[in-house]
Amino acid sequence: AGARGGGGGGEPVSSVGSGATAQNDGEAELHVLVPYADMLNHVFDGEGATCEWGQDEATGDFTITSRVAMDVGAEASQSYGSLGEGRALLNYGFAPPCERDGAFEQAPTMPHPAAGHRDSIGFSFCLASLGVSLPRKACQENRYKETLWMRDEGNYGPVQYRGLRQVAIGMGTCSAAKSLLSLLRVAVASEEELDMILGAAADLPTGLATVDEIPAAAVAQEPVCYANEAATLAALSNLVNSRLARYPTTMEEDLELARCPTAHPNARNAARVLLAEKVVLKHYEAIAHRSSAFLAATHNSFDAGLIYPSLLTHLLSLKDTREVRAAAGGGGEEEEGSV
Repeated sequence: AGARGGGGGGEPVSSVGSGATAQNDGEAELHVLVPYADMLNHVFDGEGATCEWGQDEATGDFTITSRVAMDVGAEASQSYGSLGEGRALLNYGFAPPCERDGAFEQAPTMPHPAAGHRDSIGFSFCLASLGVSLPRKACQENRYKETLWMRDEGNYGPVQYRGLRQVAIGMGTCSAAKSLLSLLRVAVASEEELDMILGAAADLPTGLATVDEIPAAAVAQEPVCYANEAATLAALSNLVNSRLARYPTTMEEDLELARCPTAHPNARNAARVLLAEKVVLKHYEAIAHRSSAFLAATHNSFDAGLIYPSLLTHLLSLKDTREVRAAAGGGGEEEEGSV
């Protein structure tokens, strides 16, 4: 049925999610089914929705209010919010079309990720999977790499492998990306660099009692030194490229399937989700590449800490891959194999 039914629906999660609304009974938030409201289709551009719904604060009643003058027989529609492809498919049974909000602008051969919400993608890794061998000699008591890395244990849920770290990042999610980079800086650090990391962390306004309490995901959110940063960006690039290599299809194939009018809706939705994931990965591939190029060009002045850290923060805040290339001095030109 329209936009909401575009994903085939039918599965328990999406069937309930696409029809239920969250309401507060005064004690707890409940998910309830409201007749007629569960028939409103989602409009990808929230400004184009003809209605809005909500709970009347005075009466507690659920209300649907028109936002514009509507003719008799006109379709009433509602925005479900800013949905990424994975979340939309899981909760509502459809994935947004590739053409929405300029998400993909057709180039001669490949789509370009443009500004707008995209799903996040999760990375799971441990020291061994990064090719890191632990130093046998502690540089100071409780300050060698394994001890620092294990401070985060238990922060990622009860079911995990020992030493496994999980971070989800999206386009423009600067805080999450800095947590990922902090973990990578710790992972690739030499003993001398670990001392530098912990020495700088002692001055952080964390609210923690001692530097020994700061987790690895927070202890090195800013660049440490040239050598460590170069290794960190290489580790980020390797994470991204190894993830991209696991997909059995190319972005061109995903885009073709997502736009194929004769393909099954489930196949089109799956292609849209894969395409969205790859766009995020390509975005961080561009960040790693441009940051590395800028870092190499400013090697002699890096320790002054005046340019590179602020540039990196700016890149991590951008939601448009073309802006990443331009901001880092790339001029927005295309590279072989890029999107």
